Amino acid sequence: MQDSKPAIDATRLDLAREFKRNPFAKHSPDLYALLEILRGPRFNGNYVCVMLEPHKRYVLAVKQPGGKPPVVLSNEVFARAEDAEWAVFKRRWEAAAGTPLPIE
Repeated sequence: MQDSKPAIDATRLDLAREFKRNPFAKHSPDLYALLEILRGPRFNGNYVCVMLEPHKRYVLAVKQPGGKPPVVLSNEVFARAEDAEWAVFKRRWEAAAGTPLPIE
């Protein structure tokens, strides 16, 4: 039987906002702990950001086993790495919280 309790506290929107402001900054201890959960094997979906054009075009992709190239999710193209990281964060949040992140 699988536990139906969410793995994260979906009311901690302050942490999502902190990440969105600067995904590459040194994070607060609470955000760091959240990211450890979201980036762990249970929720990450093996998402990666792929740079198609240096510092201009990024897409999301899903890692494949055995060293195969990642499968690009071409439905979204991002002009900034920060935006691609935010898209991954939102996917992982929804998987862990059981509800979409109510922040665009």
